[in-house]
Amino acid sequence: MQCVEFREQNAKGDASADYPHRLVLLRPELLEAYRETKLHKWLEGKVSEARAKVEKEQKDKEQSVEQELKEAASEGGADADKSALVPSEPPTKSVINADDFVLNFNPDAFVERKPTESGDELVIYDPEDESTQNVRLASQYLREVVLGEFISEAVASAFLMTDGPVVTTVLHRKGINMRYLGLLVRKIDADGDKDVDYAKAKVSKAEAAHTIALLKSTLQHEMVVRAAKHLVNDLLRANAEFDHASLVAHFYNCLLGASLNASPVADVSALPNVERSWTAATPASVRADLVKEVAARFRYELPAAWFDGVMLKNKVARELSLRIGAQLVARRYDFGSGAADLAQAVDTSSSEAEQATAAAASPSSSSSTKKPKKGKKAKAAVDEQPKVQGPPTTFRPDDVLNLGPVVKSTAHRSTLVEDAFSQGTRAIMEGQLELGEALVNDALHLSEQIYGAVHPDAAQKYHHLGIVWHSLAQRIASTLRTHDMAEQALKELPVEGREQHEKSLQELLLPNADAARQEADSYLQLAVRMVRQSIVVAERTNGIDSHDAITQFTDLGLLEQAAGNHNVALKLTKHAIDLVVAAYGPTHPQLVNLLVRPRPHLAWTSLSLSR
Repeated sequence: MQCVEFREQNAKGDASADYPHRLVLLRPELLEAYRETKLHKWLEGKVSEARAKVEKEQKDKEQSVEQELKEAASEGGADADKSALVPSEPPTKSVINADDFVLNFNPDAFVERKPTESGDELVIYDPEDESTQNVRLASQYLREVVLGEFISEAVASAFLMTDGPVVTTVLHRKGINMRYLGLLVRKIDADGDKDVDYAKAKVSKAEAAHTIALLKSTLQHEMVVRAAKHLVNDLLRANAEFDHASLVAHFYNCLLGASLNASPVADVSALPNVERSWTAATPASVRADLVKEVAARFRYELPAAWFDGVMLKNKVARELSLRIGAQLVARRYDFGSGAADLAQAVDTSSSEAEQATAAAASPSSSSSTKKPKKGKKAKAAVDEQPKVQGPPTTFRPDDVLNLGPVVKSTAHRSTLVEDAFSQGTRAIMEGQLELGEALVNDALHLSEQIYGAVHPDAAQKYHHLGIVWHSLAQRIASTLRTHDMAEQALKELPVEGREQHEKSLQELLLPNADAARQEADSYLQLAVRMVRQSIVVAERTNGIDSHDAITQFTDLGLLEQAAGNHNVALKLTKHAIDLVVAAYGPTHPQLVNLLVRPRPHLAWTSLSLSR
């Protein structure tokens, strides 16, 4: 079904900013949310009608009884008293069935059709039909209600605003298409925190303003990354494969390395009769193309000063590489700190790479104290290595190790696995450990058979299972603290009046406190093992600096802190902080939680389930 409001209001612009395609559809999540809203209003109306009907019937019966009493009073007083005692009939019961609610959408509504051979335009829907109007109302509901709700929820939860994939997932769950990124930013600029309920969100105005600014920056980064992806893909499709590494490096230099080198020169191989129009790209032309692409796809005018003042270059390099399938050398890239630092980093990385290559080629050489002899061939090979010529740049063609295909597919989910896992975790929380463990193990085995051993779904399940075991350990720890306090209170009870409080305190004592401590410790160790396993899977499937990996490193630091491994916990938290700074920037709200959590008095801080 077409998003008619976007097509009519935003799809057409000036000649340089026409929307790239006409296929603007509504997401099924939006249609479901709109149906739930209409169903809720329909039920409220039915309840009001039923209540009014009952009140009318009751009023009519009271009037009829009053009339009968008057008639009986006119005939005889004795009969009037008897008729007043006659019970009235119960009101008519009204049953409301939600299945009676009907809301239809015409899938062909507002779909453009090619004209026929005779030139007549083919229209296959009735513009005045109710199912057609429902499509327009759903489009209006998206623009007028859903976008504002997303901003309000984002203010209440800073974990939504991390990287592009997380924002994309959240927007899609709300039924918001990515073409509304520009409209969201314009709404933030126009309204700000006007619609935020501070009491419900439990944040101050300063915190809300900072979170909204961060959300705006994240949405702008997502628009730039998506626009840059289309530009790079167009260039890759139009040029030969032997130029792909140089092309990507030159585009990255123009976009991200302008502070280091304002006029980067493309490093290309000397092949005759090869036309390379992409080598003429400059930082100014790349930025102009990006501004034009953002305006065309997202209907948003990106400020010219955004690239120098707001853009997080590490973040853009990481996410753009993920979108186009580029694999870069893992080294510290200089985006403008100076040529000397860059040369030092290049020399260091080159020497480390040579040492690692030599060690991999001859493992036994480390045990020998003799220096290997360099022959003429080895010396000639070293001399033949290409050297960087001209002013230094942030990226070189050698930094692009590989370009792989990015395959998009629908992630199918097994209902059997989800039901078995949810029932198992529920049984564990209720104390039925044997039944719960059996169900959880069956669910994990089924998940491994269906999805494979290394899958993002498996990482989420291991992480959730670790939280469940930690919750059980917390429950026992709370009981143990009550036991210790009761035991200490018994020791400090005075002789006078001891019998009055002794019985109530003894009821709080555990029959075997040592066994309870061992049980809590075993649950905690299980939680640590599960979260460690989730980290291994998450790093391999989502990346070492992904949102899921950072979250799981944070929770593992909490678990290690609870287990008494303070040094390990601090190292894990420090690693999570470094990842957050590298991926999201140094002003992300998650850093506050990471800096507070490692303190010893927060050893039993509950893990966040809002993620």
